[in-house]
Parts: sequence; structure tokens; C-alpha cells
Amino acid sequence: GAAAGLKQSGNARTGLERVCDALGALGFHASVRSLEGDTAILESATCPLRPLVVTRPDAAGIDRGMWAGLVERGIRGVSADRTQCDTPRCLSADAPCLVVLALGRQETRGSAITSPSG
Repeated sequence: GAAAGLKQSGNARTGLERVCDALGALGFHASVRSLEGDTAILESATCPLRPLVVTRPDAAGIDRGMWAGLVERGIRGVSADRTQCDTPRCLSADAPCLVVLALGRQETRGSAITSPSG
């Protein structure tokens, strides 16, 4: 994220688009497939860690951690350690990767952040 100049946004969609743009600047295509509430699906034909996960499936946790960390850096109020990430197509060679994220909102002043403001 830092290498690509990724900047946070208070808006989840904008933050996710910035994550995808940052990856694109590094040569990895990714796009926001959907965002509904706190669930986002990203699609990547060129996922940065896919080659590693294909050869070493036990490294899937590293891949999920990378995505959670990128989302934390892209969306203000989202915490990587609270974000749940699943990559159901990582081992499939004939389909783009899907990254399913349950955005882990940080709590502030006793209440959860439920809707980001721009």
C-alpha cells in the first residue's frame, strides 16, 4: 500500500477503489465487484500472491492478511485484525481470484462505525 501511495478514504467504495488502483499501479489488476453493507467482493485476474498460494496452499493466510492490510490502509475506520477475508477461487487456475471481505469496522467512543462519511 505504501509503495503505491495508497491513501485512506472515509468512504468504503472509494477506499476499495483506491486499493484496486494501488495494486494496478504495481502491475496487478483488481476491481470492486460489489459492496453491500460491510461486505465487499474484489476480483483480481492477477492477484499478487496467487502463484505462492497455488504452489503452497498453506500460505493462504498470508494472502488473506495482505488483503485485510490493504483494506485497512484504504478505508478509514477499518481494522485488519477485525476484517474477515476469504479467497474462494485462489487455487482455481481457470477463473479470476475473488476476495470476499467482511470489513472490520473499529469501534469509536463506545459505538461501532456503521456508515462511512466521504
